[in-house]
Amino acid sequence: MSWQTYVDQQLLATGHVAEAALHGHDGSKWATSPGLNASADEIKKINQGINDPSALAANGVHLGGMRYIFLRPLPEGNGILFKKGTDGGLAIRTTQAIVVGIYKEPIQPGNCTNVVCKLGDYLRGVGY
Repeated sequence: MSWQTYVDQQLLATGHVAEAALHGHDGSKWATSPGLNASADEIKKINQGINDPSALAANGVHLGGMRYIFLRPLPEGNGILFKKGTDGGLAIRTTQAIVVGIYKEPIQPGNCTNVVCKLGDYLRGVGY
């Protein structure tokens, strides 16, 4: 299965994720949905922020040139939550990837989080 298939079928097709992307820890783009054009630098800063969220708390989370408010790290320590108005998202770090999911109204944040975390768990389980 291609990386784009994971974005299209495992994230977007659920109806609980409006935009999504898969990137390597170095920021390299593996797959993305239309409209989510995160730069390698933005992904690298998110990856660093998962370890130490202080910079994200001070400066926000930037994706595709948009600034989101950093909400909190995930309890498992492998991701972050962020928000902008009624929209928001999360980024999950797996062994080799960063999985990004964005929700937009009327999608419920918890549903988006569940779908993205499920894919993250799967990728970790298969070594990615």
